[in-house]
Amino acid sequence: MKKVNISEIIDNSRFSKVHLTVLAWCIVLILFDGYDLALLGAIIPSLHLEWGVSTTILGFVGSLTLIGSLIGSLICGIVADKIGRKNIIVACITIEYASVSVKMSISK
Repeated sequence: MKKVNISEIIDNSRFSKVHLTVLAWCIVLILFDGYDLALLGAIIPSLHLEWGVSTTILGFVGSLTLIGSLIGSLICGIVADKIGRKNIIVACITIEYASVSVKMSISK
């Protein structure tokens, strides 16, 4: 059996267009992941003033957002190991797009 030295392969490899593409997609995915939290933090004061929602409820919503991210990460990680990461990323982006489309179609 041939031994492979991963450190040597990484040290001798060059940064190519493939690496740049993967890096760009990772940045896009991280931006999608953090967008909901940043948006929630920005609109909480407006929700409190305009809708009269208590700060306790708004804090609970923020906590549930983080808990949902944790549970989703765990579940999607396990499922991705079984069916592939690319399929999970495509499914998550599709669900997010559909969710935003529904929200935009029913808002007045």
